[in-house]
Amino acid sequence: MKGKNRMNKIAFRILAMGTVAALVSIGLLSAAGGAAPALSNSGGGAWTTYREISVAENSGSTLSDYQVLVQLSGSNFPPSAKSDGADIRFTDANGNELSYWMESWDYAGKNTKIWVKIPSISASATATIRIYYGNAGAGSSSNGDGTFDLFDDFNDGVLDSNKWTVTQGGGGDTGYNENAGYLTLWRNTGYGNDRFLRIGSNKQFAANATLEGNLRLTLPNISRLPTFGFGRLSSYNNADEQGCELFGQVGNSQVATFYGTGLGDSNQICTNKYENVTYKNFNAPYDVFEDIRIDWSPYNVNFYYGNYSNFLNTNVPNETMPVYMYIQTENNFGQSRPYNELKVDWVRVRKYASPEPTLTLGAEQPITPPSTTGTISVTTNLAGATFTISGASVYSGSGTFWGPTNASAGTYTITYGGVNGYSSPSSETKTLAAGGSIAFSGSYTLTVPPTTVPPTTVPPTTIPPTTIPPTTVPPTVPSTPAVKPPCGLTASHTTLKDEPEVGEEVLITVTIQNTCDVTAKNIRLTEQLPSSITVSYIDGATSNTPNLVTWNGELAPNRAHAIVHTLRIVEEKNRAIPVMIRYEDEQGNPKETSTTIIVNAQATPKPTPVRTSAPEAADVYKAPGFTGLLVLMGLAAAVIMVRRR
Repeated sequence: MKGKNRMNKIAFRILAMGTVAALVSIGLLSAAGGAAPALSNSGGGAWTTYREISVAENSGSTLSDYQVLVQLSGSNFPPSAKSDGADIRFTDANGNELSYWMESWDYAGKNTKIWVKIPSISASATATIRIYYGNAGAGSSSNGDGTFDLFDDFNDGVLDSNKWTVTQGGGGDTGYNENAGYLTLWRNTGYGNDRFLRIGSNKQFAANATLEGNLRLTLPNISRLPTFGFGRLSSYNNADEQGCELFGQVGNSQVATFYGTGLGDSNQICTNKYENVTYKNFNAPYDVFEDIRIDWSPYNVNFYYGNYSNFLNTNVPNETMPVYMYIQTENNFGQSRPYNELKVDWVRVRKYASPEPTLTLGAEQPITPPSTTGTISVTTNLAGATFTISGASVYSGSGTFWGPTNASAGTYTITYGGVNGYSSPSSETKTLAAGGSIAFSGSYTLTVPPTTVPPTTVPPTTIPPTTIPPTTVPPTVPSTPAVKPPCGLTASHTTLKDEPEVGEEVLITVTIQNTCDVTAKNIRLTEQLPSSITVSYIDGATSNTPNLVTWNGELAPNRAHAIVHTLRIVEEKNRAIPVMIRYEDEQGNPKETSTTIIVNAQATPKPTPVRTSAPEAADVYKAPGFTGLLVLMGLAAAVIMVRRR
C-alpha cells in the first residue's frame, strides 16, 4: 500500500516524543460470550471471536463522533483474522456497527493501526466497544469517508469537487493532477513570478481538530516552499501576505508553525491582529513521504513533521478555516527557477482532545455460533390421532400431544391420518426459522357413516293426525341405595305395547343419561327404522327421514335427554330397531353405547264368522261387501215406500 509502511514508522516516532494518542494498552476486561450481531459484508460467513475495548475519556469534556486509534501488535494481534484484515469489524456496547478505517495492516509482522469513530464518550467516563474477527468469507468495510470529518486518499483519478476547490493565478506555470493514488501540485521551470496554485477544502473547521497528511517534496533548499495546513488567504503578493493560517512549509530547511496577517493590513481576516512567524530548522530527507500533523485547540497549536515538532501557545486563532495545499513561483532574481512539486498520498481531519482517550483491550472471547434449528410441536383432540410431518426432516407421531422436538430450519407440512368415525383435519404448512418454533393443531370432527337401506314400496295409508301429549318420565326412586353406574352415557327405551297389531300405533321413548361429572360432547344418536314401520309423531329429535331418526348435542353431568315418537306398524313382522350413540369423553376419546327396540307385530284379529243355515256346514266368513250394502239400502227404501202408501 502506497506510503503505509512509512506511516507506521512515523507513528512510533510521534509516540516516542510523548504526544498523546488514543492507543490500546495491554489489559484485561471481563466479557461474556454471545452471538455476534449482524455485521456488514459477511460473505455468508459468521464471526468466531471478539474482544472488548474500554475507552476512557481524559479531557473532562463529552466527545461526539470521536475517532480513536486502535493499535494491535505482538500477542494482541488478532490471530484468527484474515490475512488481509478484511473481516475486522467494530460495534458499540449495543451491537451497533461502527465506521472504521484501516490505516495499516501487517499480518506477517503482527501489527495494525485502525481508526474507529465512536458516537459518544461521556466526560471523564468510559465507553465500551468490541472488535470482531474470524470470518473467512467477509469482505472489507474499511471506510475513510465514514470515519473522518474529511478524508481523501486520491484513489479515483479525479479530484473530488464535492471536497475541494481549486484556485489558480498568474498563468500556466502551476498545475495539478490526481493519478496512481496521489494528488500532485507542481510548478514549472522558468522565469515567471508570483504565480500560485491553491487547493482548499469546501468544509470549514474550527479549533479542537487535527489535520494529518502524508506528503513528499521533490527538491530541497528552495524558497517559497509548498504549504500544507489550515488557512484562509485573502490575497498574496510579493510584499504582503494577508490571511489567517496554521501551516507547515514542507522541505528540509524550515517548518513554520503559524503565520498571521501582514503588517499594515486594514482588513484583518483573523479576529486577533498579530504577526507571528516561528521557524525551526531541521535536516529532513527530500523525495521521501513523511507524515505531517497539526493539532489545533483553542489554547495551543502543535506541529509535527516526521521527527520534528514545534509548538505555539500565544495568539492562537479562533477562526473557522478550510484545509489548504499551496504551491507558488517567485522572482528568482533573473535566474530560472527549478521544477518542484508537492505529492500528497492522503489527507484527513479528525476530532482533537487533550489529553486524548486511552484504550484498554480485553481478553479474547469465542462467539456462540447462531442456531440453525428450532422446535416443532403438535396437538390434537384425539388420543387415536396419527400424523406425518415432512420437510427439511421427516417426523411421525400420534396422540393428543407430541414434541417439542428439535428440527432443522425450513418449511414443514403436516398430514393427519384417518380415525374411524371422524373426519381428519386438513394438512397445514408452516416455516420454521432458526432459533424459532412452530406449533400444529389438528381437530378431528365426529361423523356417522351413511347407512344404505333398500327401498321398500309401502301402499299409501291415510292416517289421521294424532295428538299425543308430552310424556313425562317420572324419576325412578330406588328403594335401596343406588349403585352409581360407570361414568359414561347409558341408553334405555320404553314401549307402551310390546306386541302391537298391524295398522296399530305404538308409543316408544328412547332415553340417554349422562352419569359422569363432566359434560359429554359431540353426542350423535342414530335410530335406523325398518321399512315395515313408519313414524307418525316424534319429539326431541334433530332430524327425521323415512328410515332414520337422529339427534346431535351434548349433555351436562347427570342430565338426560328423551326422544318420544309414535310408530305405526304396517307389516306383520318382528323387527329389531337399533339405536346407536357415539360421543367423546373429557379427553376427546371416542366412545359409544347402544340399545335395541324389539317390535313383535301381530296379525289383525278376524271378525266373528257368519254361519250358514246348515249347522253342519263349515264356518264361512262373509265379509260385508259393497254389493251387500247396496242390497240392504234398497230393501230399506222399499219398506219406507210401502209404509207411506
